[in-house]
Amino acid sequence: MKRYFTFLASLVFVCALACACHGEPIKLAYKFTKGELDKYRTNLSMNMTMPAIPGMGNVPPIAIEMETVVQQRTLEVLPDGSAKVRTTYSVPRLKITGGPKGKMPEISKQSFSISWTITPQGRVTSVEGAEKLQKMFESAGIQNFDMSLLTHQMTQFVFLPEEPVDVGSTWSQVVPLPLGWGDLRIESTLDSYGEQLWSQTTARITQKFNGRIDLSQVVKSVTSSAPLSEKERRSISEVSGSMEVDGNTTFLFAPVLGKILKASGQMWGKITINMPSEVVRKGGPAQMTMSMDMKFSLTRFK
Repeated sequence: MKRYFTFLASLVFVCALACACHGEPIKLAYKFTKGELDKYRTNLSMNMTMPAIPGMGNVPPIAIEMETVVQQRTLEVLPDGSAKVRTTYSVPRLKITGGPKGKMPEISKQSFSISWTITPQGRVTSVEGAEKLQKMFESAGIQNFDMSLLTHQMTQFVFLPEEPVDVGSTWSQVVPLPLGWGDLRIESTLDSYGEQLWSQTTARITQKFNGRIDLSQVVKSVTSSAPLSEKERRSISEVSGSMEVDGNTTFLFAPVLGKILKASGQMWGKITINMPSEVVRKGGPAQMTMSMDMKFSLTRFK
């Protein structure tokens, strides 16, 4: 039973991983120069609460803290302004406390790099090297992920509009999640222009997002090669439910540089899990509800 609920906690953690007036319209676009190196520090903290579990009693809240350094090197600039870049992720500093006793997912102890082609609006058109990220998930017992879609999510810090926009303008996107899990609906607004940061004039962009993840699809994508017995695998396959998320993100974008300087945001989630019949027969709940909240930040540095 403990092993079963530890796996569920790990599953939810994976779901959570990835929101002054100016007279003239403002062009917002990423800019690339061959050979340039951009560095970012990312921080993430997440708390998740679980109800009491039969045979285990009250489960302490799970707290996760992670820090990573991301370096992005521009390898080539294409005629349309898109660029092929190589992004290197440092070994994350990870701390996990609380939760049910058992083995939580382990994160790779090695840095890894991925190359992709990104448009000036922040959309990814191709990915190379995603198999390295696949191996990192495999080391945690999580396999069969569509890495191209997952890495696509990792690069989309903010979508930018095709045309110049005025302060107060909004634009929207619907972003598909990996493996048909669901969609994330994002609405962005140019809140202001003119704020100074590090001698750069910035545009403040806010995002609101919400979405729904189908847990039955998540279970199908991760259980076939997960470290479970056949009995556990059959039981897990009966799991269904949903994870509803909403949140917001604020970006400070420097149009002259074509770079994000800082970003921060929050995300909240409610997870409803319909339990397998075997768990119910043993006295477990037919349904379990969990909640999570996440804070994250991104800072450019030299």
